Amino acid sequence: MPLLSKSLLRFYLVSALLFAAVFVWAQMTLPDGQIPTHFSAEGKIDGYGTKNSLIWPMLGIVLFAQIVLAVLLQFIHRVPLRFINVHDAWKKKENLDRLRAKIRGLLALMGAVLWIDFATVLFFMVAAARANELRHLWLVGPMLIFTLVAIIAPCIPLLRAPKLLPIKPTVKPLPNPPKA
Repeated sequence: MPLLSKSLLRFYLVSALLFAAVFVWAQMTLPDGQIPTHFSAEGKIDGYGTKNSLIWPMLGIVLFAQIVLAVLLQFIHRVPLRFINVHDAWKKKENLDRLRAKIRGLLALMGAVLWIDFATVLFFMVAAARANELRHLWLVGPMLIFTLVAIIAPCIPLLRAPKLLPIKPTVKPLPNPPKA
């Protein structure tokens, strides 16, 4: 059984490439002097820093989060079932492989969403530094909704019992004995 589906792996890689592209663009675009690095709830600048104080810590945070998710992805089969909060039917022996595959998919999805979120934040920061004001603050709400839906929605089926797969008999039934 592959660790991840091909479509999920592609989505993860495209998300990582998106972040890499925004990161390189930010590195090339941002000036070396003081740039806005923090904004109030009203969108007013209330903190300044250098280009490197903005983008390198962001890269470090997202890489650390990706490493944690990758370690979880590799060792999910060793996590004791008592620590996995799902419907009890998922913990039955016949459903364990499906459960662990779903959890691996969720971890990869979280990683992809993290790449997208950090790319979006970095894009906003570069745009704000170039314009010297934070524009399009309203896009933060949809970004948060996207994040919540992308991470929570796939978890919902795990709260219910899994749909049972039809069981095919492996042994043919014995014919009826002759009546005496």
